[in-house]
Amino acid sequence: GFAVCFFFAYAAEKWFGVADITGAYIAGLILSTVHEHEYIDRKVEVSNYMIFAPVFFANIGITADFSGITATMALRHCVYRGRSAGKSTWLRSRRADMQVFV
Repeated sequence: GFAVCFFFAYAAEKWFGVADITGAYIAGLILSTVHEHEYIDRKVEVSNYMIFAPVFFANIGITADFSGITATMALRHCVYRGRSAGKSTWLRSRRADMQVFV
């Protein structure tokens, strides 16, 4: 399963000039038609959360560039997200209170 996925990802990027994820997607479509696709899916799922997802997120964190973000922008974002999370929590608690009285 992985060999097919990596080959299609490489071929898509190198030979066809499209993103490697496109080739991996096509490999997934092809593998979904195989008789033992459930077995392949189980094995890929385990490898995904054990290896590939942590490596992906570590790579994103390492390559993140925060040089264009000022302290004011960061503070505004934190205040906005905190306020919207508070409203969301308040609305959920109000809905729960209303359900008790109905």
